[in-house]
Amino acid sequence: IKAPKNEKNWFKRNKGQIIGNIITYPITQTFMVIIGAVSYMAVSNYDPVVAIQGSASGIALGVLLIMIVFAQWSTNTTANVIPAATIFSNVMGPKMPFWAGVVVAGVIGIVVQPWSLFGIIIEVLLIIGGILASIVGILVADYYFLRKRRVNVQELYESEGQYKYLNGVNWAGIISWVIGGIGATIFSNYSFIIGFLLGGASYFILAKYWWFKRYEQAEIIDPSDEKYLGISVGRDWIIEKGPELEVEMVFTASTGKKNV
Repeated sequence: IKAPKNEKNWFKRNKGQIIGNIITYPITQTFMVIIGAVSYMAVSNYDPVVAIQGSASGIALGVLLIMIVFAQWSTNTTANVIPAATIFSNVMGPKMPFWAGVVVAGVIGIVVQPWSLFGIIIEVLLIIGGILASIVGILVADYYFLRKRRVNVQELYESEGQYKYLNGVNWAGIISWVIGGIGATIFSNYSFIIGFLLGGASYFILAKYWWFKRYEQAEIIDPSDEKYLGISVGRDWIIEKGPELEVEMVFTASTGKKNV
């Protein structure tokens, strides 16, 4: 998905992703419902693995179960293991290479025994979804409403830059996450909506009237298109290594000129 240059309209910039999701999600979800329905009609159980075991035997059963294993590898590995492993390896820095992060993610995934939650999975997912929704609300409030889609890109690569906050922690975000998570847990039937709204609203208030008063953000104080926008005004941000292996930000204009 490539965003068009010189286009500030959000819907036009993201039309590829929006159209793709509108087309693919209904197809995918419908296919999943059909699988569950067929399984239930076959063996009175919506679990396709149970249906396969109850309706096939011998080589056919072996082939079908192998396909289930491949499906888990193709889906869960990319959707769950890789992101978790990346987080573990990033948190530990050079001491934990990516392969070690994969091992840690796998071990934790086995220890917590997610299959034991199958009987209460809907309730658990509602609560977890609400807690994660508060993070989404925080991100939306920070990027769209406070920074107005402007980011001080150079400072992202400065260990002592404006995003360091208090020892690397944005307490406005942490507090808002807790508020949204508690609200989502209490009103679990509407967890995503409650978590999203509470997390976003509380972050907007705390960040604007407290946290960003203490830790000023350049793109909020001076929301300049020239300084803080990139492709939407026809420019790209490119990271290059200088002669001393220091990271330099190169601002590439549509004309091809570069300003270090």
